[in-house]
Amino acid sequence: MRFLFKRVLRIIIFGLVVCVPTFTHAATLRLSPDTGVYVSGKNFTVQVILNTQGKPINAADAELTFNPRELSVVSVAKGSLFTLWTLEPTFSNAQGTVSFGGGSPQGYNGSNGSILSVTFRSASAGAPKVTFKNGSVLAAD
Repeated sequence: MRFLFKRVLRIIIFGLVVCVPTFTHAATLRLSPDTGVYVSGKNFTVQVILNTQGKPINAADAELTFNPRELSVVSVAKGSLFTLWTLEPTFSNAQGTVSFGGGSPQGYNGSNGSILSVTFRSASAGAPKVTFKNGSVLAAD
């Protein structure tokens, strides 16, 4: 009986060690504000914000998408976070995209880094969606 108990205990411990997920702290890109309801024909601005989750980074790139029947980009302005741009912030109202790629030689570590601001004009009343199609953040290593 004791032998069986020890064996079951080893299996449980092994299962906990092997099966418990590990959590990594990866940098995140987000939009601010992340929600809103907008009036037709009015402008609103969304910032692309970087949170490094406590790990220093030195570059990021991404592509935002939106429905061009609901929104159009009026302007894109660089934030204060990056000083070098591998891909100048660009947009296409026909395709419904905003793209950028930039970095900083001295790196960044923080939770509220402003990469860029995008001013949109709403084509109709409602809650249009702006989402990240893809994106990456590079560690400063």
